[in-house]
Amino acid sequence: MLLPWAEVTIQGFLDIDKVFAASAGALLGTLLFCTRQITSFRPKPGDGLLLLFAAATVVTSLDNDLGLQDGLSSAARNLLWYGTPYFFGRIFLRTRGDLLEAAKIIVGVAAVYGLMALWEWRMSPQLHHRLYGFLQHSWLLGMRWGFYRPILCFPSNLGLGTFFAWTGILAVWMLRGTLLPAIAGLPPLATVGAVLVGLLTSMSFGPWGIFLAGLALLFAWERGRRRLVPAVPLLFALLWMAGRYTAVSDGEWLTSAVAKLSGPRAASLQYRIDAETELLDKAKLQPVFGWGGWGRNRIHDEEGKSLVATDGLWVIYVGTYGLVGLATFFAWWCYPLGVIASTGRDLRGDALTMAASVAVGLHAVSFLFNAFLDPAMTMMAGGVVTQLGAAPQIVTTCRAWGAVPELRT
Repeated sequence: MLLPWAEVTIQGFLDIDKVFAASAGALLGTLLFCTRQITSFRPKPGDGLLLLFAAATVVTSLDNDLGLQDGLSSAARNLLWYGTPYFFGRIFLRTRGDLLEAAKIIVGVAAVYGLMALWEWRMSPQLHHRLYGFLQHSWLLGMRWGFYRPILCFPSNLGLGTFFAWTGILAVWMLRGTLLPAIAGLPPLATVGAVLVGLLTSMSFGPWGIFLAGLALLFAWERGRRRLVPAVPLLFALLWMAGRYTAVSDGEWLTSAVAKLSGPRAASLQYRIDAETELLDKAKLQPVFGWGGWGRNRIHDEEGKSLVATDGLWVIYVGTYGLVGLATFFAWWCYPLGVIASTGRDLRGDALTMAASVAVGLHAVSFLFNAFLDPAMTMMAGGVVTQLGAAPQIVTTCRAWGAVPELRT
């Protein structure tokens, strides 16, 4: 959370950034000191989907004559970004206690970050500059409604807001389930308040919408809609991608709805949708495996300057890796949602897994318009997959004891 958002390019090797540093360091420690967790690991179908996504990136490079080395580099980069933290969640978050411990740490860090965001909201987004001597993002996006938008050590203001959105969902639902302890002497309510302060200072409709939608889904799930609720974000994401790719939907209904809340935000959304349309037109020229890396999926002028913004992760991946890459990535990410929706898994006695599952689902919706995914969320997603494998036996046992509420502690 405090590493600089910077990148060191090494010829013939993976670019070193903060995700590489954190993931490689944790992976090295795991290999040295946690061999028992590795050897006892049992794969699930969702794990294979991630490997299929990595393999699809290799085929993309070969299909575009970029070479095997480029394909292997792309696969390694994606496995480092997604596979390593996901693997940590799969092997370390095996019990409810493990998942709860990770959630406590993440929420605690988010609370500290919330106070830091409050400072930048008042004093301007300059902590990264003071620590490391440079700004990692354009200053032009650092103002809204007469206030500063914090960024801290994230790649963008909106990325930080997305982080506060999903950690806010965890914090509120953990507080409601009496799962959140005092942290550093602060009562649970103060911890939740600090996270929500960070969310408010983001001053972004997207993160606010994710947070409110998450709470709405959790309340609906608690009232018994156990099959429908997990499928809602999944179905929305699939319908949006299908409608936009086939040109059945132009997205006007969404911009009209946003325009009732804010004209400028509707204009911003319309710009993204227009850019998405142009990028899809190019993606359809290489529909199966895409254009490959190095910005080949983008639209450039004669001097090589990108003419159209690329915001949504889905349109980036359908252009870069084609329909095969997009399908394998989303199938991997949405695997836990599919398990819950198809089996009708009852998680109402497990507030934390419910909240984490909803956060995973809302990230699938966020991928439609943004490309923000931090390793902590990916690790929690891996933990959810592990928990789903243990949930039926544990819930049944606790019900036999007449002690389902005890599952929350």
